[in-house]
Amino acid sequence: MLVPDPGNPYDRNAVAVFVRGLHVGYLERADAAQYHQPIAEVTRRRGGALLVSSQQWARGRLGDMGARVTLRLPPPYGFLPANELPPGEFTLPPGATVQVTQEDQHMDVLCGLLERFGHEVPLAATLHCITVERPRSTINVVEVRVEDQRIGILSPVHSSNFQALVRYVTERGRVPVARAVLRGNPVKAEVTLYVKKAQDLDPASLASL
Repeated sequence: MLVPDPGNPYDRNAVAVFVRGLHVGYLERADAAQYHQPIAEVTRRRGGALLVSSQQWARGRLGDMGARVTLRLPPPYGFLPANELPPGEFTLPPGATVQVTQEDQHMDVLCGLLERFGHEVPLAATLHCITVERPRSTINVVEVRVEDQRIGILSPVHSSNFQALVRYVTERGRVPVARAVLRGNPVKAEVTLYVKKAQDLDPASLASL
């Protein structure tokens, strides 16, 4: 848990780090200078504390002990999406990178997002199961939208890893949202998702539905 500590007498940009309620230290001064304001903005807009992934290790014997806490953080601008989360959202847990395809067919939408938010920006993307008609067959894939506008689809292979999860969330009246990053310019743009596959999802995450 990361908590901004502007009243710290040694560093007004201090960010305290807690693990299971125990105060274990602070971000290093150089990191705190970059992260203090974005973290404070997250806690202001979303309420509560900011929880991030971490690893801890400790070793010791009588009279000698060492410990370390390592955090996994996005870039300072990457805690909140540039666009608004949709009503009824269910944010899927982050995981491996998943490349969106067919972005070139939606450059009008992507260029509008790039113009509004910049050439590299985190976004909240919604996932939707659709059926695509082919000359001699149909195929079920996952469509990716931002602000209810289509920006691409997942390949059939990637779609097979998410369709069951998207349906599960949608059938319960929620909107499945994936963390995404848009990079590019008016000539070329790409969208990458960071989301866990359906088979890798912790059952406790689904229980929150």
